[in-house]
Amino acid sequence: MRRPTWAGFVRTTSPLAPSLIGMVRVVAGRSAQDEYTLAGVTCIIGKTESARIKLKGWFKPKIAAAVARKGDGYTVTSMGARTMVNGQRMSGRQDLRDGDLLEVSGLTLEFHLKPAY
Repeated sequence: MRRPTWAGFVRTTSPLAPSLIGMVRVVAGRSAQDEYTLAGVTCIIGKTESARIKLKGWFKPKIAAAVARKGDGYTVTSMGARTMVNGQRMSGRQDLRDGDLLEVSGLTLEFHLKPAY
């Protein structure tokens, strides 16, 4: 059985691709980079090797928080470290909005949504 070929057919975007992608900019504190794009489904903030957003310093947790895609938006989950959104201490999960300030273990990040293209 032959499979159909799609010669000449070019798909520029997936129908399931999000129209917006998250990014965070380091406002205060020590990190490996000044800016991070939240390209994965879940991005870890911490010192662990698998962390997308790397914390620097002796007493920083291996996993401080996780930022996860939720539809066209993002949600942050505290993983036991002191986590604040816009100056308010949080526990559990909280949705992020464009312009929110996220404070995790001495690192302050400004969250933004930008077009995914």
